[in-house]
Order: sequence, then C-alpha cells, then structure tokens
Amino acid sequence: MAEIPEELQPQTIMKLFETFFEADGVLRQFFPAVPNPIEGPNISYDVVDHTRRMAHNVPRFAPAPKSIHAPLAKVNYEAVSIKEAVPLPPQYKDMRAWGSLTDARTRQATVARAVREMRASLDLRREWLRAQFLTGGALLSSTGLPYAGDSPGTVYIDYYANGPAHPIAVNLGMDTNLLNTTVAASWTVATTDILGDLEHGRELVQRYSGVDANVVILNRNTMQYIRQNTWVRDTDELKTQIAKFGEIRNMWGFEFIIYDRMWPQNLESMENAGADLGYLIPDNMVIVTSRDNVACGRAELDCSPSDSNAPQGMRGLYAWTDQTTEHPHALEPGVEWTGGPMLALPKSQKIFTDVTCT
Repeated sequence: MAEIPEELQPQTIMKLFETFFEADGVLRQFFPAVPNPIEGPNISYDVVDHTRRMAHNVPRFAPAPKSIHAPLAKVNYEAVSIKEAVPLPPQYKDMRAWGSLTDARTRQATVARAVREMRASLDLRREWLRAQFLTGGALLSSTGLPYAGDSPGTVYIDYYANGPAHPIAVNLGMDTNLLNTTVAASWTVATTDILGDLEHGRELVQRYSGVDANVVILNRNTMQYIRQNTWVRDTDELKTQIAKFGEIRNMWGFEFIIYDRMWPQNLESMENAGADLGYLIPDNMVIVTSRDNVACGRAELDCSPSDSNAPQGMRGLYAWTDQTTEHPHALEPGVEWTGGPMLALPKSQKIFTDVTCT
C-alpha cells in the first residue's frame, strides 16, 4: 500500500471531522452520546415506567416491603450503520507529485472541504434518526412514504436493501394517551386556548412519568399560530422577544425551541411522496417534553465499528484510509458510525401530531 499522506491519515480525518461541529443538529442536545455496553450492532433497552406511588411508612425494625419494577416492554433493533468515503478528485495524485505547483495548504483545504461535506451528510442522517424517535415516527410510514404518520409511536427506518416500500419497524412503546392526533380546537383559530393545550400536555407527562415537561419543540410555521393567537399577539412579552430574538423563546413558563431544518427525500430507499424536502419537525406537530435526558431515558448509543482494524472496545465514529484494489489504486479515506437513539421513558413526552385537526 502506498504511503498515506499526512492530510489523509485517519487521525487527521477524525480531527477535521470533529472540527466541523457546526454541522451538529439541534436535536443532539436531546440524545447525548453514550457507548453501547455490548459489542456489535444490536441495540436493546427496557421501556420503563417510573412509579407514581408513595413508599410505605413501616415500623423501624420491620422488613422492607418488596416492590416490583418490571419494565413495560423491551425495544430491540439493529443499529443503523452510516459510512461515507471522502470524494477526492482524481487529480489529487498530481497535486502531491514532485514539482507540482500545488502547495500543502491547498491539498489540506481540498481534503477539508471533502470531509466537511461528508460530515454534513452523516450528521443529517443522524439528526433524521433523532427526529424519528422524538416525533414518534412521524417522518416515515409503514409503506415508505414520508410524513404519512399512519402508526404514531412506531419508528420506521429506511434501508436501500429492503426497497422503498418496506422500512424496518421499531415500536417505541408509547402510551396512546400521550399521542394526540386531534385537538379540541384548531390552533389556526386566533381565540383557541393554546396555553390550555400545552399545560394539559405538561400535566399528563407529570402524571404519567413524574417529569416536568416545560420544553416545547415545533417548527416556525406552527409557531405562527401562537404568534397570531389573540392572547399573545398584542402582549409586551411577545413584542420584546420578537424585537430581541426575532422569535419567542420563553413564555407561559415554557421554553420554545423552533427548529426549521429540512431533510431531502431519499428516493432509493423511500417511496416518492411528491415532495423533495420536508421538515424534521413536521408542520402542525408540537412536542412537549423536558431537557432532563436522564429522567427521560434519552440517549444515542454508539456501537462498535465494523472495520477489522478498529481497536477492541471502541465505540462511535471510526476513520480509515484504504487503497482501492483496482487501477488507479487511489487512496480512499472515510468514516463510519453505527448506533441509534434510545427513548427508555416514552411517557416523558406529549406529542400533538396535528394541532389543526379537530
């Protein structure tokens, strides 16, 4: 194998990959990375139910009462593997040749641009997975059509090998009481009691899980219903926040996270829905949850790489540089990641799937 230039060394690729942190998605804050405790690509966790009973008062020397903490269900699925190779131009060999007019800085910039593009691609797919779990599977249906949402609470993951119409299903074990497909009054009506809906969602999450759900996640189109609501639009609070931030960030005791990132439909593994782009948090969807990821049982499990050269016990991103077996035997660096989200306490969030549907 040819000598690997410094700018193509795996450790250099990893440093570049980590440098472009601005590619990270907003939803990463709700799914902190943790190592999968087992080797291989399997993700398995218990769906738990935090008890809402009070412990017994007992005599001082009495035996301790026994309580049952059996999980509600178990979620098992094969972790997603994402791999990308750095698309170096064929002229890269000439750029390194003796006597070339291309200096080292230009070569490094060429590699950096390629790695940045690769990271953006990987991070968008990981953000899509996080959004699937956070929205209860709203981005892809059982038939491979985006945005259909035919089975709230079931996540579907697309695979090219399965074909567009046969995604893999993962049942999150969500409670139907925390999945609202309709609301009492549409949020498009200016006089609707939107605060009442949010407070009801917060109360239900507290009742079912003990988690204080004071975070509201939605996209900007849905946020317009709140800005135009009779009880909001003429308040000094709204005017102050719009003037300062351009959006509402805190109101009614809730923190609002407005997320407008879009994702492109992959026609090789999804059915054609007639739309090229969609929101990771779909229009008219509202999620009420908490920032306390530990209490909510949220994480992103990093699994072991598939590469035989990866160190034993390694988890998460792994960079490599190979040489292609066929002419012109180019050096081909790349990165792989295997893992997936976890939502161990699905009762820690309330999902309004469509706040315009009554």
